[in-house]
Amino acid sequence: MKKARYRYYVIIQGFKKGITDSWTLCQRYVSGYSGSCYKGFKRLEEAVEYMKRNLLEYDDPYVYEADGEWQEFWYGKELLDFAEDKLREKRQENQKKSK
Repeated sequence: MKKARYRYYVIIQGFKKGITDSWTLCQRYVSGYSGSCYKGFKRLEEAVEYMKRNLLEYDDPYVYEADGEWQEFWYGKELLDFAEDKLREKRQENQKKSK
C-alpha cells in the first residue's frame, strides 16, 4: 500500500474551508469549485502556519477534520485558535513521551 504523501490538507478556497487529514475529503471540498485553493503538508505546524498567512474571513463555516476530530467554526480565527490548541496538545504529548 502506498504511503500518503501528505498528512494534512489546508483548504483556502473550496466548498468547505479548513484543515483535514483526508485526501478524499480535500478532493470532495475542492473538486468542481471554481478557483479552488488547497495545499498539502506533512506536519500540522506547517498547515497552521500556511493557514495563518492565507485564510480569509468568509460567511461560510470552517472545518477541522483531522486526528479523529470534527469541529465546525463560523469564523476563521476560531479555527486557527482551535488548531493552535491542537498543536500545543501535541507538543505536550511529545514532551511527556520523551521523558
